[in-house]
Amino acid sequence: MHAAKRRVAGSLVQGIVAAIAYACLRIPRAFTLGLLTGLASLIPVIGTAIVWIPITVGLCLQNQYVKAGIMIAVGVLAIGSIDNVLRPLFSKLGALEMSTLLLLLSIFGGVEMLGPWGALLGPVVVRLATEALVLVREDQEDQENTARE
Repeated sequence: MHAAKRRVAGSLVQGIVAAIAYACLRIPRAFTLGLLTGLASLIPVIGTAIVWIPITVGLCLQNQYVKAGIMIAVGVLAIGSIDNVLRPLFSKLGALEMSTLLLLLSIFGGVEMLGPWGALLGPVVVRLATEALVLVREDQEDQENTARE
C-alpha cells in the first residue's frame, strides 16, 4: 500500500469516527463535519483539531459542558489517535516486512528524535538498517564459503 493510499485510508477512518461522534452528540450537520474532519486530518500536526476544537468551544458557549467534555475526550483519544494506531497497521500492509512491535517502536522513537516527521522516517531508518545487516551477514557468509574452498 503506497504512502498516499495509507494516508487517505487513515483520513477516511478518522472522518467516519468523527461523524459518528458528532451524530451521537447531536451536533448539527454531523456528516458534513465528519467529512471536513477527514479532510483536515491530511494537514500535519494540527489536523483534525481544526474541526473538533471549534465544535467544543461552541458547545461550551452554549453551556453544554458535558458534551464539550465528551467532545474533548473523543477528539483526543479517538479521532486524533486513530492515525497513530492505523498508520502502523497500514504500513505493515505496505510490505515493510517488520514486526508490529518493531514498527511501533520505530515510529515512537522517530517521533522522539525527529518530531512529527519521525513517524515516517523512523520506520524507514530501521528498515534500511535491517537490510544493511542482512547484506553484511550475506557478505560474511560468502567470504566464509570462499575461504573454505
